[in-house]
Order: sequence, then structure tokens, then C-alpha cells
Amino acid sequence: MPKSETLLMSYIVCDLLSKSDQTVAHEAWVKIIEGMQEDFKKAGALRQTVSQIWNRKGTFKLGFMW
Repeated sequence: MPKSETLLMSYIVCDLLSKSDQTVAHEAWVKIIEGMQEDFKKAGALRQTVSQIWNRKGTFKLGFMW
């Protein structure tokens, strides 16, 4: 299977106030993606990831990459 050429990549950082806000934001995002996954695929999205950013103690961040 030939590898697709990526034409666009987007990375968004979301700053949150607490660990519980971070958990709620992640769960909400998963629900959004599950409901729209087929539409994103049809539009050409190859992958989407969510990651926790650990670069500073006491901060709560999520990174979203398309």
C-alpha cells in the first residue's frame, strides 16, 4: 500500500486549569471524534492524536495533532 503524502498538519495546545478539567476535556474530545470520525476520513484526514503535555510541573495541557 503506497504511503499517502501529507499536505497539511495542525497542532493545537489546550491549557487547562486543573487535572479534572484536563480529564473532562479529553473525554469530550474523544466523544466528538467518535461521532465525526467518518466525516474526517472522507475529508482526507489520515490520523488524529491527543497527548498530555508534561513540560512544566503544575500545568495541565493537552496537545491535539491532525
